[in-house]
Amino acid sequence: MLLLATPFLASAQFDGAVGTEGCKAISNSDNRILSWAVGCQVNRGWQDIATKEAKASFGTIEYAIGEATTSTTTEAISLGDGGTALLTFDRPIVNGAGPDFAVFENSFNDSFLELAFVEVSSDGIHFVRFPAISNTSADEQVDGFGSLDPTKLYNLAGKYRIGWGTPFDLEELKDSANLDVNNVRFVRLVDVIGIVDNPELASFDSNNNPVNDPYPTDFASSGFDLTGVAVLNGGRPYDMSDFAAFNFTTADTAVVPVPGEEDEPDDYDIYWFVHENGKFFFDVAYDGYYKIFSDGFVPTNRTNDTVQAYDYAAITAGGLNGRGTNYMTAYVSAWVMDNHTNIYFTDGEAHQFNGAYITNSTCAYVSMTNGDGMAKKFEQGDWFKLIATGLDENSEEHVAEFYLADFRSENPEEHYIVKDWRFFDLSVLGPIVHLSFAMESSDASIYGMNTPAYFCMDALSLINENTEKVNVGVVSANEEMGTATGTGMYAYGSQVVAKAIANEGYKFVKWSNENTDTVYVFNALENVSLTATFRALESYTVTLDVNDNTMGTVEGAGEYAEDAQATISATANQGFHFVKWSDENTDAERTLTITEDVELTAIFEADENPDAIAENEFSNAQILSGEKRIVITNAANATVAVFDAAGRNVVKEQRITSNRETIALPQSGIYIVRMNNNTTAKLFVR
Repeated sequence: MLLLATPFLASAQFDGAVGTEGCKAISNSDNRILSWAVGCQVNRGWQDIATKEAKASFGTIEYAIGEATTSTTTEAISLGDGGTALLTFDRPIVNGAGPDFAVFENSFNDSFLELAFVEVSSDGIHFVRFPAISNTSADEQVDGFGSLDPTKLYNLAGKYRIGWGTPFDLEELKDSANLDVNNVRFVRLVDVIGIVDNPELASFDSNNNPVNDPYPTDFASSGFDLTGVAVLNGGRPYDMSDFAAFNFTTADTAVVPVPGEEDEPDDYDIYWFVHENGKFFFDVAYDGYYKIFSDGFVPTNRTNDTVQAYDYAAITAGGLNGRGTNYMTAYVSAWVMDNHTNIYFTDGEAHQFNGAYITNSTCAYVSMTNGDGMAKKFEQGDWFKLIATGLDENSEEHVAEFYLADFRSENPEEHYIVKDWRFFDLSVLGPIVHLSFAMESSDASIYGMNTPAYFCMDALSLINENTEKVNVGVVSANEEMGTATGTGMYAYGSQVVAKAIANEGYKFVKWSNENTDTVYVFNALENVSLTATFRALESYTVTLDVNDNTMGTVEGAGEYAEDAQATISATANQGFHFVKWSDENTDAERTLTITEDVELTAIFEADENPDAIAENEFSNAQILSGEKRIVITNAANATVAVFDAAGRNVVKEQRITSNRETIALPQSGIYIVRMNNNTTAKLFVR
């Protein structure tokens, strides 16, 4: 597995909880979601990695398949400390516009977060991990019911509450070796072991810092609780089969071929079950002499998961979609001349399978677990495998193997008998015209294999080789107003960039699908026609005023085209200061984007300067201000001159002839009063 580091993110602050500004969470009802995971294979971790007393056990895989729940926290499967989940899809995930897939967890609030690393693969062998960052302090352990701050987490699944997924963008991995970011077939989740005081057990982020995560969670639902994985950008869908087309009228049954009355007692008949898309079919043989199903495939929904019987039942008691759902069981007979465990293509041409999910039959599982009258109980060195052989157009064979049980390791902890659905990658066979299955076991005699030769299959998928391109048409509704680009033939799932370019004097309004992005990026999933609509720019008036013309002035009024930038300013006269605009904005100079008529008033106020007069021979004199006038008292015989704020002499020198004299002024404002050429006073006149 390849790990990518991003040290430049070490001190970054990331987006927060659902509902906060800038949150990047993906809703499970987001209209960008194309599909959900169709298969899941879980390897449970311990409830507590330090004690290793019990494995996590809460939930079943059907909760990880299909749409993630929005409210029911019990509809999840728990991974346990260090546990993993491998998911497959109905189409390859591709590197498109924005995030390409999202992972959902069942957290019941915005702070109790259980985390997982996310890895992707094109071939199921080489996995690349998304660079993950945890800036949560490791100084103190977050306890089993503790809280995490999502703004300190990056590229860790489980960052958001139930119903909201963590997005992942393959663009981050585009330069990774052994990964085709336009053909991601597998997503693997690895539970974060949140312990921070034990380096041997801890999980580390891309900066080699321990990831602090609730610990211990020593109960059945330990670790990351998966509810679903959504595809946001995908390639052409596979031809999928969950065998739902076999509409069983009763539960716990199987479709075994029955010959017609015309069949002779010793007839040996071959039947076919045709896949619902009509592209391939399954062999099944019926021995008319013994009146029994001989070998090949049988559709079933049997639920027996305890009793060893030849009833076609899977140990999972149902298909990938849960107990009692449809699947195929195959019997590989060693006693017939021809193997009838075959899959053929109806057109006789070569095609490439993607893969299928495989598990043991209950018959074989119980036999290997306990032994029976014919076969042994498995022990050190034993194994049981399925062999898939594809025949290409040149009659060359290509082989892939899948172990249904494996006790070959010297370490008993690595021994297993498959009892869940596991993915068998058939794409390694390449394009083939015919697929057949055989089985081998370490428990065999001169008469053949003793282990019951059954296996079960679900979610068989065929790579869609349709090379027909998607036709995208992008036009302008009126080329005098603007143009549009992006027309062309595109490979399915590839990125399309449609641009709307308005001519001078016009403005882009929207695309015909109601999208309003001038540069509209999407993936080519179907033939589409887009029309860009434009309109003429409007003309708007900016009107500016002041609360008092003597206090200041404004600039920037006039006629402006729509979306134009208008710079307006308010300048205070001497003795005054700007306070605010009538829309409460306090910037004396500001720039507006004009989208409508604007009316604004600049509000000024006088500076705070008390009326005063310096001491002189008229020590008892007072100068008072009134409305457009001043009143001078106790200054008889003094000579007075008055100047405005600009220094203009508005009242020539005149003698005061009484102890109370009024002098009229032309307007309100700041004035300087000088007495006998050596005493001055500054005051504001209303």
